[in-house]
Amino acid sequence: MKNKVILLAMTCLAMITTAWGQVESNSDRDLEPEQYIFAIQKVWADNPIQVEKIDPNARIRSFAKAFCSRYQDYRPNEAMMDYLKKPGDYSWEEKHYYSEDLPRNGYIKCDMGGQFDYLTEMCYWRRPNGHQLVGVLMQIGREGEACDAVILFYDFNQKTQVMSPDTTTYQTVMKIVGKHPGSLFFELPKEGKDIDVTAVLWTMEDDFVYDDFLLKWNGDSFDEAKIEIEVE
Repeated sequence: MKNKVILLAMTCLAMITTAWGQVESNSDRDLEPEQYIFAIQKVWADNPIQVEKIDPNARIRSFAKAFCSRYQDYRPNEAMMDYLKKPGDYSWEEKHYYSEDLPRNGYIKCDMGGQFDYLTEMCYWRRPNGHQLVGVLMQIGREGEACDAVILFYDFNQKTQVMSPDTTTYQTVMKIVGKHPGSLFFELPKEGKDIDVTAVLWTMEDDFVYDDFLLKWNGDSFDEAKIEIEVE
C-alpha cells in the first residue's frame, strides 16, 4: 500500500488564506497536539532558511537539517533531527522511530510513533536555472484517525545557499488540489518526479469516492495530470 498522508482540505485552505503575515513565535510548546502542524503556516512564507553546509553526496540531508533546525520546536521534526545526528544508524528505531533515507533519489522521511504519529518527509527537484525546488510534508495524527498535514515548497539557490519560500509553487499546488473535494492524501516521490495525490470523499451513504491524480513535474513547477492505469 502506498504511503500517503492526509490533508484536511477545508481546514488547511482556510488557514492558508488567513495565516500569512501573522508572524508569531516559532515554538509550539504551548499548543495542543492538533495545532502543531498548522502553527508553521503563520511563519514559513516570510522566513528564508540559510543552509550552512551542503553534503554533495546527500544534498537532501542538508536541506532536511536546515529546515528542521529552523523549526526544531515543531514536533514532527523531532525524529528527523535525531536521525540526522548519525545518518545511517537505525538503532534509534528502539524509540519507535522509523526512517527512509534515499540520498541518491533526493528523498528522506522520518516519523515518530506513540500516542500521536509525527512525520516529516522531504524531497527535491532540479530546475533549469540551476536551483532546486525543495518539498516538505509534515504530518501529525492519531492511530486509526484522520491526520493533519502541511505541504510547503522552497527554492534553493546554490550561490547564496538559501532556501527561499516558494509561495508561487505553493499557490499553484493549492489551486490544483482545491478543485478536488474531500480529504487529500499526498505521496512525495521516492522515485520519479511526480507527486501522487488521492482525494477521498465521504458520501452520505457512508461510502467512499476516490479521486486519484498527479501533481506532474513540468521542469519548474507542477501541472495536474491523470494517473495512467496499466491494463494487463
